Amino acid sequence: MCKQPSIARQLLSNFRRRLATGQPVAFEEAFDGVDIPPGIDRRCYGTIPTQLARNGEIQQFGFRVSQNPLHHNGIKRLWERGPNFRRSKKNRQSGNSGGSAESNQSKKRGESNE
Repeated sequence: MCKQPSIARQLLSNFRRRLATGQPVAFEEAFDGVDIPPGIDRRCYGTIPTQLARNGEIQQFGFRVSQNPLHHNGIKRLWERGPNFRRSKKNRQSGNSGGSAESNQSKKRGESNE
């Protein structure tokens, strides 16, 4: 058995919420706090960041070693917000924007908006 829409929505919301902080995020972090029933392979949800990257919502940032002991120090891709990033509905309602992608890129380069 693979994807369940309710789990996919939770993962997408978690992932966008973490991206809204402006920090690089590995997709495996989106699984924190999401109950995956037995018999569902987490790898089925790997299409979520792929689709977001195609839409320009996220872009590759780099790599890191997995923090999950089951992954035996596997290499995980880090993502950051892309030019078409959309905040999750919950973040839009609360006004928690995490700043714009442009301002965060400027901060990385040491530029100011003034």
